[in-house]
Amino acid sequence: MRVLIYQQFYPFATIVFSEAIIFNELTADDITISIAGPLSPYSFDYVINSTTGFIKGEQAIRFQIQFTFKSSLAGYYKDTITVKFNNNKIVQDLDENYLETKSVDKKVPFFLVVISDAEKA
Repeated sequence: MRVLIYQQFYPFATIVFSEAIIFNELTADDITISIAGPLSPYSFDYVINSTTGFIKGEQAIRFQIQFTFKSSLAGYYKDTITVKFNNNKIVQDLDENYLETKSVDKKVPFFLVVISDAEKA
C-alpha cells in the first residue's frame, strides 16, 4: 500500500493510503513528526485521534494530523513535513497486511505562520 501526505487546509496535514485500511491501537511513540525548513527548529504540537479521523477498528483511507504551532513557519512550500511510522502495525489493509512504508515526507504549502514574542510566552 502506498502512503501519501498532503495539506488540505491549515492547520491540518492529511495522510492518505492507496487502499482501504483498518486502524489499530495508536500510542504516542508510534508516529514521529518533524518539520524542516528555513526557520528551523520549529516548535509545535500535534494531535492524532478520533477527532482527526483515526478511530481504532474503523475502515478508512485517510486520517489527519492537527497542528498547533509555537514558532513561525516560512510557508509557501519552503517547509518539509516528515511523518515517520515507528510501529507498522498501527494500520493494516483488508488482507491483514501491515504498513510497509517507514516514513513519508513532502514540502507542504503551510500558510506563512508568524508567532509573536507575546504568543510564544
